[in-house]
Formats: sequence, structure tokens, C-alpha cells
Amino acid sequence: MYYFFGASLNCYAALRFFGKENVIAIIDNNDRKVGTLYEGIGVISFDDFLSKWTGETVIITAFTASREIVSQLEANNVNNYFECPYIGAGFFSCQEMIEMWNLTQYDSFAILFGNPISDTLMAELKKVNSNCSFKNILHINAGCCAVSDVIINMKENSDLDELLCGNCKVINFWSDIAHKAESRYLPLLKYKNIHMGEKCFLIGNGPSLLPSDLDKIASHDMISIGCNRIYLMFPNTHWKPDYYVVIDENMYREVTEEISNCDFTVFVKDFFGIDIKKDNGSANVFRMFDKRYQSGYPDFSDDFSNGVYAGRTVMYVMLQMAVYMGFKEIYLLGVDFSWGEDGKDTHFCKNYMDDNIVRDFMKYKGETYNAYIAAKRYADVYNIKIYNATRGGHLDVFERVNFEEIFDTNKNKR
Repeated sequence: MYYFFGASLNCYAALRFFGKENVIAIIDNNDRKVGTLYEGIGVISFDDFLSKWTGETVIITAFTASREIVSQLEANNVNNYFECPYIGAGFFSCQEMIEMWNLTQYDSFAILFGNPISDTLMAELKKVNSNCSFKNILHINAGCCAVSDVIINMKENSDLDELLCGNCKVINFWSDIAHKAESRYLPLLKYKNIHMGEKCFLIGNGPSLLPSDLDKIASHDMISIGCNRIYLMFPNTHWKPDYYVVIDENMYREVTEEISNCDFTVFVKDFFGIDIKKDNGSANVFRMFDKRYQSGYPDFSDDFSNGVYAGRTVMYVMLQMAVYMGFKEIYLLGVDFSWGEDGKDTHFCKNYMDDNIVRDFMKYKGETYNAYIAAKRYADVYNIKIYNATRGGHLDVFERVNFEEIFDTNKNKR
């Protein structure tokens, strides 16, 4: 049994991988989450955890806050922890791994640097092959090769093939997973420079967004990319986006039906354990890297087929996607960068998002701002123009332009 630490997005995937039945409780430092249920599991405070803990492994699911959590645990003499990787995208279920490596044909396994992931994998394997056995090891020797059919190397950034005698199969877990995942994203190659040199609008869902603005974009036949609940605007417009992006799992679950039969091209983050192709056969799946940035500024990817970087806003993903598609003039519209500072709702319609979720996002406003700066830095180096055509708002990173004047000089329709 495990404790999880961090009722965050990565926790959804971790619960599906490790199994809710194996989780005692979820620890979180956010007072608003304590006492609630997360996917049916109780969320407790750190102090409550310390009063109950009897040595169980703590799986740190709050990926981007893992360093702080490690320090918090160690300061309280909790050393039995595992930093869960970001398995929300580009990861596989145990059943998929068993099939991928055809593990049912083997009976004995040596696990190098075993962890809860390998423990879970072996537990699932025993359900289909009760005769199999495994042992955790900390180093390789000739005996491992002699008595094991398979050695699974759970250490990241290491390759054991050259160290072994060749008598047993070697699975370099992390590199094999990454290699297998690449095939999911090959369809994205067709979008490379598909709009080379053209202009586009990236549509945010801020309070300044007007139906008439969107219809003007449509009347001038300019390409646009929308996101999230933009479909709530459709009853008031003739406009529809050419492309649509969603990166939040809860959001995707909500909008699946709304976007499944639309005539625009859909791009969905690769959510662990969700068969997006089954939900929406025409959707394109992409990988999003979630990582900590020492500088405070996220990396910027110009290779959408390989993956994009998180920036605490879907707009950062849309900017990377637009660059990959070859756009050289990118206009932001409805990107108010507002959390109600103007006394307005945070989005173009009331009740767009729960107020508690908005308040939770506010603490990441600085990180989101840094993401926009990272996008501008990249654009400046590669001579890509990013303009902010939003009416008002608080985003001052990009050069401001008047929305109406864009169309006065628009000579390059697609």
C-alpha cells in the first residue's frame, strides 16, 4: 500500500497505473484540497499523514513540486519515497508493457534498481503467469545472467546491453518505453511547415473575446487555432477554428462529445490510460513534457512531432504548434491574462470555470508569464512575429496591435 503526495494532474495517471485500491490516502499541502476526495480517495494534510504513517512508501505524484516535497519528507525522517515520473503522457499500462515485451513467455526476472513501477508490473504479470518469479538487485553480476531469463533495468539514462554476457534478455525500461511511444506521434509530421510563411490567430477564451471578432477572422479566411471550451462561442458565430487544442485531462473528458463530430482538426495531449483514437478517431495525439526549469523559463519546442513543453497555459502549447506549422505572423486574441482583476469574469462567458480552479491557477501566474517571455525570446531569434491583438488585458510581453487594423493590411489570404 502507498501514500500519494500531490493531488495534481499527474495523480490521475498514477492512480490508474498503480490502482486506487493500493492507495491509502493522498497527501497535499493545499488546505483547500485537504478533507476532500480526489477520484474517491481522501486527501489529507502532511501533519495527518505523519500521525498515521507506519513506513509505507510515499509516491510523489506532484511532478513539478517534487524537489520541495522530497525536502519536506526528509526533514521529517520520511525516507521511503519514490519520485513518480510524469506518466500522464507517453507511458503505458502494465498490460501494454506485458504485451510489448511479450513477458508471459519468461519465468524469471531480475529487476535492477526496482521501484513501485516495476513492483506493479511484476504483480500484474503474476496474474497471467503465476509461475514467474522476480528479485530486486542493485548491481549486475554473472549470477544474474545465469539464473534470470530477463533483466529489467529501471535506472534512467543507462544501457546495460554491453555489460551482459548475452544469456538473458535485457529490457532498458525507460529507453524502450520512449522508443515505443515515438510511433504514436508520427502522424504529426504531416503538419511540419504546412502553413509556411502564413498568418494565424491563436484564440484565447478571455472576457474580451467577441463573437464579431471571430466572424471577422472567418470572413477574411484567416487561419485560427482554438482551445478548451471555445465551442461555447459557436452558437453566436459563423466562425469555427481550423485547429483545436486541449491539454487538460478533466477538460478533455468534458469536451469529448462536443468536439468529436466537428469539422476542425483536433489535437489532444496524450493522456495516460485514455484511448483518444477510440473517443475521437480523427484526433491527433501529441506529447507534452512537464519538467522543472532551473532558469524559471520553460524550453520552447519547434518540433511538435517530438513533443511540446508545458508553460501553465494551453496558449504556450498553441504557440509551439503554430511555429511548427510554419506560421511567421501569429496574432493572440482573447488572451487577457486576467484572473478577474478588471472586475469581470475570467472568460468570455459566465460560469466558464469553477472559481476554486481559477484561484488555484493564480499561484502559477508568474510561471505563465515566464512562458510567454520564453516564446517571445524564441520568436525574436527566428524572426517570427507574435502580436497581441487582445482588447485590453494584462499581457504586456508582445507588441500590441489594433485588431481592426490587421485586416486593413492583410494581403496574404490562404
